[in-house]
Amino acid sequence: MWYWLILAAVVWVVTFFLVPRERFVKLLPIGFVGGTLLAFVIQYLGVVVFKLWAFNNMLLPIMGIPLFLPIAYWAEVILFIHFLPDTLWGKTLYTLAFSAANTLVTYLMMSLGLQDFIAWSLLSTFIVAVVAHGIAIFLYPLMVERARVR
Repeated sequence: MWYWLILAAVVWVVTFFLVPRERFVKLLPIGFVGGTLLAFVIQYLGVVVFKLWAFNNMLLPIMGIPLFLPIAYWAEVILFIHFLPDTLWGKTLYTLAFSAANTLVTYLMMSLGLQDFIAWSLLSTFIVAVVAHGIAIFLYPLMVERARVR
């Protein structure tokens, strides 16, 4: 039950240590939109609407979704965007690596009995992670770079 809270705490602590304070503050909005909100929408569609996967042993569930999962994605997107490379190839490889890490965390959660796939797979998880990180990359110049210019 505490695993979701521990996951969120670990991601936030790592982010606090690796992202400079001023940059961290600037990335909070994109982390919220591209992390928490997007993760909640994906989880809502997968859990509630299409019933593709389910979570077990949740602390503070919201519609069958562990509250601390979207909160963890807030920090994860801040970390992702902070270290985002400049080149297209760099962004591509980096996105694939982050998406693989997300898929590995999902596998770990399944191994611990915290998540079950109903009509889903790890490959599907990886593909959705690539798309979600692509959305964060798309949002970056709209939310962070444009705010810097103003």
